[in-house]
This record gives sequence, C-alpha cells and structure tokens, in this order.
Amino acid sequence: MATTGQLGKSNLLWRPGRASGDTTSVGHVMTPTPMAEELGNNDFEFGITPFTGEELSEKNIATRLDKWLSPNVSYQIQKYNLFVNRLDNKIWDIEFPDNLPKITDEESYLDLNLLDGIEVSALYPAYTIKDTMVLRLSNMTSETIDLSFLKKKGYIKTNALEEVDRSDYKVGPYDMNTFIRKM
Repeated sequence: MATTGQLGKSNLLWRPGRASGDTTSVGHVMTPTPMAEELGNNDFEFGITPFTGEELSEKNIATRLDKWLSPNVSYQIQKYNLFVNRLDNKIWDIEFPDNLPKITDEESYLDLNLLDGIEVSALYPAYTIKDTMVLRLSNMTSETIDLSFLKKKGYIKTNALEEVDRSDYKVGPYDMNTFIRKM
C-alpha cells in the first residue's frame, strides 16, 4: 500500500508534465492530504490454493480465481415483493401482466465448459441493436484460442462499440473479444 500525507514532491530531479510540488513556481505548492494517510489497522483477505505439478497452469489458476472471486448470485421470485409490499403495513396481491415471458428451470445459449481459460467477462443487452445480446470473452492464458464455433451458432464478432469486426474468431493471449447475437 502506498499512501502520502501530501501531494507533490519538491525534490525530484526530472519532473514530467505538470510541476506539482515545485515550490519555486507560483501556484505549485505542496498540498497536505492527511485523510489519505493509511493510519491504524488494515484488514486484508488472502486466498491460498494448492496445485500439484500437473495441475499448475494458467488455465487452472484462472478457473480457481474466477470461482473464488465470483459470488453465486440468486434471487427467489416470490408473490410478495418486500420493496413494494411492506408486510408490516398491509398485504395485497401484485398484479402482473399475462404476457410476461415464462421462466424455465434452465436456459442455455452457449456452453463454454469445454474451453479452458476462457471466461465470460460481460453479458448484457446491446446498446445499439434491438433484441441483441453482447457477449465478451476473456482469454486468461498465454495461448491463442479459436472461437470459430461461435460463428456457426449465430454470433458476430464486433468491437466494443458493437461495430462488426471482420477479423478471425481467435482470441489472443490475455486478450478479449466481443460478440453479438440476436436473441
């Protein structure tokens, strides 16, 4: 952890950019920042996981890291929404329109379990194309991974601005690719 009690350094030999802390010029004074000092106790959380010689690879490390850092998120659909219907006040039925889509027990658009080292870094509705989802995949390894099977499943490679990218469907080492698909 790096903290400082003041902004600017007055004793630098080479000062690129704006000369903060250069007390020889008008307007470049040292600025005290006492609230930025990390005084007192700090709490940290560490994760340690064992690997055997055969298991130790970038793919396995990325997979375990993702499982450790990504919480399981779930939501139970209930008849009463406590944000809308306060049970301490009164209870009434929530009226839902009949044309809502039905939620099935399981929904699947893509299976990435066979791709070691590929992680979904984003999945969201497209901003510029109606009824389209954006899928962003990260390669957590030092190897190039071929994702051409996505083309057969209706995914179109794009850039981050949802503009079509005509390059191949390969994601380079430690890189990410963005895809769109009509839903």
